[in-house]
Order: sequence, then structure tokens, then C-alpha cells
Amino acid sequence: MYFATGKFVFLDNNVIAQNPNLNGARCYTKNFKSYYSTTIADLLNYYRIHWTFYAEGYDQNPNSTQCYPNYYDATDNPFTYFPSLINSSERYSKNFRDYTNLYSDIRAGKLPAVSYVKGLSIHSEHPAYGTLTAGETISQDVINAISESHTYRKNTVIFLLPNESGGFYDHVSPPPSSTIDNQPYGPRIPFVAVGHQIKKIMFHMFKWNRLV
Repeated sequence: MYFATGKFVFLDNNVIAQNPNLNGARCYTKNFKSYYSTTIADLLNYYRIHWTFYAEGYDQNPNSTQCYPNYYDATDNPFTYFPSLINSSERYSKNFRDYTNLYSDIRAGKLPAVSYVKGLSIHSEHPAYGTLTAGETISQDVINAISESHTYRKNTVIFLLPNESGGFYDHVSPPPSSTIDNQPYGPRIPFVAVGHQIKKIMFHMFKWNRLV
């Protein structure tokens, strides 16, 4: 699997989504930024496929100046940097929700076709912020909720991905472009797939130029 490539240089955590009134944005007083590349979320919207980004701590007061790692970090919600994804208040309320809504949506049978789940920094396994145990715990909670659901346990696949890769982390350059849309790939990204249809203890290695 590959990350999508960025059409810009993103200086990690130096800028925040373009609207200072968005949840969590009050932690930052300057350097607001917008990006205009097509994202996977734009493609999902185009094909009318419902998606939601569930972020832990998202419903905290948007005017709060309490910031990461113990509170919602707006810089970890990438889709809010793109005006095309937040230009409708109705769409915005459906696509960006608090992490606690994930569990109520599972119980109610209202999960979207595609869900993104992001914990607080203290649950990210990131050095100095969190621990491996804290990160694995929140992942296990999501897996358990799906596994215990009669509605979703047999038809849902969960992908566990780290949120960063490439640079000095990968010694292999990505392919120059995709055969599907002729767009360049980003760096490779390892992942773990969990689901009823996934074979147990299976490891796959692919050539660098194969589409996974």
C-alpha cells in the first residue's frame, strides 16, 4: 500500500486548517493554511460514498486553548485543510465527528461505508506523547466493537496504519505513477488488516512496482 503523494510541502504541525473557528484550531494563533489537491475524500464524495472521520476529543469546546497531547489536535485531521471538504455545514457535521460517536453508530447500525479513526496524541504510540500500550488499547477497543457487532463483524475490514512513513524510513522509492490515474505514488506504508474475511497470520511481500 502507498500513501497518496502531496502536491505541496507540508511542514508538520506548523500550520492549521484554514478556518480558525474549527474544533481545536484555537490552539494555534497563526499560520492558517488551505490546500486544494484532490483527496480520497473528494473521490468518495463524487461517488456518493458516505465517510466519516472520527477523532477522539473532537467535541471539546472549539474555543478551547487546551492542546495536544491530552486534547484534540486539529493538525491530525488532514481533511479539514481542504476547503472542498468543509464548505457545507451539513456535510461537515456528517463527515467530522467525535470518537465516541463511532461506538454509538456501531450499536445503531449507522456506520458509514468508510470510517477513519484517530485517537488523541497520548494514544498514538508516538514517542514522548504516548505509549505502545495506550495505542494498542484504543485499536483493540475498535476491533472489539466491530467483532461484537452482529451488523458489521462479517462485512467490515479494519486497516491499522501508522500515520507517517517515507523520508528516511523507507529505502525504496515509490513507483513514478499509478496505472489507474497516472498520478505519482507517495511512500510505501505497512498495515495490518483485521476482519472476518482476512486469513489468519498471513504475511505478504510485493514487488515495489506492484499495486497493492
